[in-house]
Amino acid sequence: MNVRPLRRPIRPIAAALAVLASTVAISIPSHTSTAVAATACATFGFAQPPSPGSSNDQLRGVAVLSSCSAWAVGQTSNGGDSATLIEHWNGRAWKVQASPSPGAGSDLLYAVSAAGPHTAWTVGSTNDGVLDHTLIERWSGKAWKVVKSPNVPGVNNVLEGVVAFSPTNAWAVGYAATAPLRTLIEHWNGRAWQIAKSPNAAGDNLLTGVDGSSPTDVWAVGDRGPGPSTLIERWNGHAWKIVKSPDPGSVQNVLIGVSAVGPHAAWAVGDRYDGSTTTTLVLRWNGKRWATANSPSGTGATSELDGVAMTSATNGWAAGWWFDGAVNHALLLRWNGHVWTKQALPTNGTADELHGIGASSASEAWAVGSFVNTVNRVLALHCC
Repeated sequence: MNVRPLRRPIRPIAAALAVLASTVAISIPSHTSTAVAATACATFGFAQPPSPGSSNDQLRGVAVLSSCSAWAVGQTSNGGDSATLIEHWNGRAWKVQASPSPGAGSDLLYAVSAAGPHTAWTVGSTNDGVLDHTLIERWSGKAWKVVKSPNVPGVNNVLEGVVAFSPTNAWAVGYAATAPLRTLIEHWNGRAWQIAKSPNAAGDNLLTGVDGSSPTDVWAVGDRGPGPSTLIERWNGHAWKIVKSPDPGSVQNVLIGVSAVGPHAAWAVGDRYDGSTTTTLVLRWNGKRWATANSPSGTGATSELDGVAMTSATNGWAAGWWFDGAVNHALLLRWNGHVWTKQALPTNGTADELHGIGASSASEAWAVGSFVNTVNRVLALHCC
C-alpha cells in the first residue's frame, strides 16, 4: 500500500483504529462556489454512495457544483492493492464512474476540483511496483482520462491537493520524497502540467491542500519538519512565497486543508499536538496575517480536521474525525461568521471518519469519508 513518509499513512481503518490517521481531502474551490443569501442548511444526513470494493473503500475529496452535481474521489480495494475510486452525484443518487488505475501497485486519489460541468481534475498517486508517481486525471464532460504529469526522478512523488480556475488554469500540490522532502507544485496551462518553482524551509517540506480566490491569489498549506510546523505558501500571480504562520501546538502542528473566499479571507485547518493531546487547529487569514482561531474538538485525546469549505465570510464547514480511545468518530464544525461550533451528526457504523467537505452555497454541502461495517465502506453526508 502507499505510505506517506511522515505522519499520515494510508491504511485500512478496521486494521488500525487506534492509530492516528490522516488523509487529505480538498473541497471545491471557493471561487467556484456561489455565496447566496439563502438560509444555511443546518443538518447533515446520509446519502449513501456505493462501495464497489470488498475490503477498503474510502472517499477523500469532494467537489460540489450544484444540488444536481458533485464529484467524490478516493480509493477502492478487494483485499489487495487499491484502485482509484470516482463517484458522481446526479441529484438523486451517487454512481461509481469509470476511472483509470494505471499502476502495477496501489493507486489512490486524494482531491478533486471542478471549474465547470465539463472541466474537473483529480489528483493522487500511482505505484509502478517500486515507486509512487504523480497521478492526474481529467473529466472532459464524457470520461475521466489520465493526463501526463511530471515527477522528480528517482523518488516517490505524490499530489494531495488540486484547484481548478478554468479549463486552462489549475494547480496541484504535494511533495517529492527526496532527502529531505521537498514541496511539489504543478501548474496546468491548458496544454501541459509543468513543475513550478516552490520555496522550502529547512528540513522536510510537504503540501497537502490548495485553494484560491482568483488565479492570482492562491494558497497552499502543509507542514515542515522537524517538528513538524505549519507551512503556508502563496501565489501572487508571479511567484510562490512562504507566508509566516502560527504554531500554537508545543510539539507538532500540521495543516491539511485550505479554503479562500477573497484576498482578505481564507481558512486553513489541521491539528496541533501538545505532547499529550491532539486537538483541532484552525488558522484564519485577515488580509494581513494568519492567526489561530478558536475551534472545538472531540472529547477524546485525538481530534483532527482534514478539510474546510467556505462559501462566504460568514459561512463554512470543516470536517475531520476524533478518537475516543477505541474507535474514531466523524467531526464536523460550522462557521457562522463569529464562532466555530461542533455539529451533531448521525452514526453510520463504527469508526466514522470525514476527510473531505465541499459546498456550492450556504444551503448545499457534502462531507465524505468512510466508516466500518465489518470492512471499510464509503460515507457521504448531505446538507441541503
